[in-house]
Amino acid sequence: MDGMNKRDFLKQALLGSGALGLRALVTGLPPAFLLHRRMAHAQAQTTPTYTILSNAQAGHPLNANTPGTYPVNPDDGNDPIRLIDHPRVAELQNEVLGTVNGVNYTAASFETPVDLRLGSTTVKAAGPWASLQQELLDRATFFHHGTYANAHPEFSNVMKFHGAIKDASGRGQEMLSSFIAQEAAPALGTLTDQPVNVGGNLVTFKGRPLGTLDPRELQALFGSTTHPTQVDDPSQIVRLRDAMLDEVYRDVKQSGSHAQKAFIDQYALGRDQAAQLGDNLGPLLADIGGDGPMDEVRAAVALLQLNVTPVVVLQLRWGGDNHRDTILRSETTQTLQSMEAFRLLWTRLTAAGLQDRVTFAHLDVFGRRLTRNSSGGRDHNRDHHTMFMFGPRVAPGVVGGLEPRFRGNGTIRNFKATDIGNVPFDRSLESAGKTLAKAVGLSDDVINRRITGGEVISSAIVS
Repeated sequence: MDGMNKRDFLKQALLGSGALGLRALVTGLPPAFLLHRRMAHAQAQTTPTYTILSNAQAGHPLNANTPGTYPVNPDDGNDPIRLIDHPRVAELQNEVLGTVNGVNYTAASFETPVDLRLGSTTVKAAGPWASLQQELLDRATFFHHGTYANAHPEFSNVMKFHGAIKDASGRGQEMLSSFIAQEAAPALGTLTDQPVNVGGNLVTFKGRPLGTLDPRELQALFGSTTHPTQVDDPSQIVRLRDAMLDEVYRDVKQSGSHAQKAFIDQYALGRDQAAQLGDNLGPLLADIGGDGPMDEVRAAVALLQLNVTPVVVLQLRWGGDNHRDTILRSETTQTLQSMEAFRLLWTRLTAAGLQDRVTFAHLDVFGRRLTRNSSGGRDHNRDHHTMFMFGPRVAPGVVGGLEPRFRGNGTIRNFKATDIGNVPFDRSLESAGKTLAKAVGLSDDVINRRITGGEVISSAIVS
């Protein structure tokens, strides 16, 4: 399905077929109930969250400046972690590399760590992490692991955990985004069980490549004033809600069960909620101005508020393929841009009332070496990657650690992620995926059936 076909598909899902998607949006009742009176929400013991997944084939150096890459005690000269290379004031001087929340940041904010509070835990990290809202940080964890891959074309294999993620039958292979979407969609009642890709990386669903829905395409999709069911006017949404609920109530009153009537009373939007939806929907789309990271965030939140998909895949940037990023300028500037995108994401989620219904995670094909190469940049690192994630079921903190790898002459050539408790390094990727799936709200049975190897790291999950 190419980008244009995906856009047409979503338009059909929301505005076609008797406006089923529109009816679900403005009533709050899932499409399965409107079509077949199936009460997925009422039957689910734990309703999964939506998922925003940031993926990248570039192998961004996100892992280079996160908690866990700075010594807890900067004055400890025996700690090998002090030898990790961060951006340096000696190279970048006092150049303003970016602005987050109105604050200018320089290399000093990366070279000298700050205390970062994650819930009740205080860790050392690059200064810009402290620019994020504390409410976000109090549900964030940094998961150190390996991806066992060292080349860009291995991206698809990493997203399938090298075959450890199985299809619904327990055989075959599936991408992480596809697996989560399939399992979360029935309970969320989304318009499609497919991920929606707004970031441009390869995404497959049941083995089939999905096209990209660029943020500007999404804006054009819902910005039309020619469709008879256009809902730009907030008061129109309230009127549509009343008319559609009246129709549903009449049908259920004639032939529905007591449980179906109770389901409507529990899950239908109230008039105030419908009005708030109308107030928020326009601003979510109006300021999309291109296809950059900020626009991807705006598009992702809009898609979730519209209940289109269980999973949105985007791509936040952290420095890219920076072998020749001589003084790490791209690493610092892109990291700051992503911090600003995170701030926007949290602001948009809270404005939409989705802060307790969305889990975010970032997963690349590999991380980057924490020491620089001869060109001053960073090479690929199969042995260390940091999955940053946050969500309502995520326990704040740092999972795993780092250990040095030495050359024959005794100098450090690289760092790798350590074992995590009794989980060996070579099962750390699978454990990261299982932990994310648990944070999303999938059951242990589903997680263990569809991801082989590894285990959920319980310290990263709110009990």
